[in-house]
Amino acid sequence: MPIYCVYKIATGALLSTTRDQNAVARQGTLDVLGAAVAIRPDSEAGGVWDPVLLRFVPPPPPKKIPVVAFWQILTQDERIAFLAQAETDPRVKDWIRLIDLSDSLALDDPNSSNLLALMTDRQVISDARYSEITQQIANAIAAL
Repeated sequence: MPIYCVYKIATGALLSTTRDQNAVARQGTLDVLGAAVAIRPDSEAGGVWDPVLLRFVPPPPPKKIPVVAFWQILTQDERIAFLAQAETDPRVKDWIRLIDLSDSLALDDPNSSNLLALMTDRQVISDARYSEITQQIANAIAAL
């Protein structure tokens, strides 16, 4: 049996799926909901609700900042400390290399996230500074 999701057309809110124990899609009680609904296969349920088009659309690509902006968020001392860590830890060297080979970075980029987390664990940067850096990255992305 195909798996379906039922969404309220006005808001895109998920009302039911055939995975639910009391799924309205299985019980044929859509008219009881008293609202315009859309039934679609669960495999198509990805995306974001567009309130103008009244349908799901593919999510927008993640916003990214240029790599140079990432490095400029760090202080010169922090950048030097990161490079010093790269001399003795191949993981750090690899993350820095992958970051530098990229044109831009998203907030959830695994290479920059792993690098910042490791530098925090090693107390190269403090927990407070880690939070400040990630907030500055988020702010830079939000400004795009």
